[in-house]
Amino acid sequence: MMKILKKDVLSFSGNQQIMGQGIFLIVEGYLIQESNGTFIQFLKQGSIFQMDKGDNWFQYFSRGKCFLLEVESEKYTEEMVYDTTERLIQALRRYRLSGKERIESLLYQIGMDIGIKNNQDIYIPVPCSQSELARYSNVSREYFVKMKNDLVENERIELRKRNWVLLQSEEWRKEEALKRN
Repeated sequence: MMKILKKDVLSFSGNQQIMGQGIFLIVEGYLIQESNGTFIQFLKQGSIFQMDKGDNWFQYFSRGKCFLLEVESEKYTEEMVYDTTERLIQALRRYRLSGKERIESLLYQIGMDIGIKNNQDIYIPVPCSQSELARYSNVSREYFVKMKNDLVENERIELRKRNWVLLQSEEWRKEEALKRN
């Protein structure tokens, strides 16, 4: 069992931008990785990511309480670069979709990144604001609200407090696969 000293753990709260250099393990909490305002991915407990000083390509933001541990190993670097490249490609592909499809694709990606699957539903444990999701989908907040209401009416999503639930996850998966072709 590895003992973690309190001084080795970095703590963040709220929606803070995380700055620094090194390879980090998320011990607890969630981060959002962006590239100049474009959503790349949600990271959760157990995720490893790298920050380079002076690297303006990626920004990381805590979502609520978050604890990070700097790790020494470089063995993760190649895997992280590959995963991040794949995520960038997905983000660029999302721009060719219609506004409605961008919203659905973003919700599905967040569900896959951090969602908790229960039977056929995927619960997203981190509250996401409509304004934030609209920005990440590259649509107006008004359009986003209309599409969200359509998804609720068509029983594709449920909202529980500020958390989202994707209903019938198999349908979401099939639709996402069609968008990638």
